[in-house]
Amino acid sequence: MLFPPTGSVLVLDPKGMFGGPSGLEDFQLVRNLHALRWSRKDRIQLRLHPRLDDTETWDRVFWWIWERKNTFVYIDEVNLISPGAFPIGGLRACITTGRERGVGVLAATQRPAGIPRILRSESEWTYAFHLATDDDLEAVAESVENDIVVRRRAQGHQFWVHRQGWDRPRCMELNLEGR
Repeated sequence: MLFPPTGSVLVLDPKGMFGGPSGLEDFQLVRNLHALRWSRKDRIQLRLHPRLDDTETWDRVFWWIWERKNTFVYIDEVNLISPGAFPIGGLRACITTGRERGVGVLAATQRPAGIPRILRSESEWTYAFHLATDDDLEAVAESVENDIVVRRRAQGHQFWVHRQGWDRPRCMELNLEGR
C-alpha cells in the first residue's frame, strides 16, 4: 500500500494521469482550489485544470496544506510543481516545518537534478531507481553524501535506498514475482 491506512492524504497529480482518467479509487478527485478548500474528505486527489496549473496556484495549495495540518502529501512529479533551484514558498514551509504540524511529504521525480536541492537535503529517505543522466546521478549522490550511486548505477529492478544517518546507501532489488 502506498498511502497510510488512516489520516488525511492528499495526492497532487500535475500530470493528470495518476490512477487513470477518474483518479484513484476511494479518493475524491478535485480540479480547483475552491473544491479543495471545501472538501471534507480524508482522501483527496488534486488534478488541476491545465489553465490553473502554475506555480502561484501550487504555492497556494501548499500553504493550504501547511495551515490545514495533519496531512500526508504525495506529489507525483515534483518538478512540474516546483521546478528549478528554489522551491515555492508553501512547499518549502511544508518541507522544513511541516513535521511539527503533522505534514508529511513524499515527492517523486524522474529528474532529481531538476528539483530544488532542499527537497533532497531535507529527505529522511531517498530511493533512486535507474537514472540515465550523469547530472541526476550526481544530484542523488550529493544528497546521500556518497558517490557509490554514481559509480554503480541501478540496473534492472535494482534501486538505491538511503536513510539519513546511514553511513552509505544500500542497493536493493524489487521482487516482482511476489515470493
